[in-house]
Amino acid sequence: MQLRFFDHLYIGNAMGVGAHMEVFNNADLNLKETFLGYNNLFRIFLHYRF
Repeated sequence: MQLRFFDHLYIGNAMGVGAHMEVFNNADLNLKETFLGYNNLFRIFLHYRF
């Protein structure tokens, strides 16, 4: 979403949601671990176009 204040000045935001998976394999202990996680993104920006 972007809002225009003047001819070349904008303010906006970006949002997102995601997931990730990490796998660790320890050969010394003969152990395999899997971790699941989630992440969020919220960004506010100010943009000037020349």
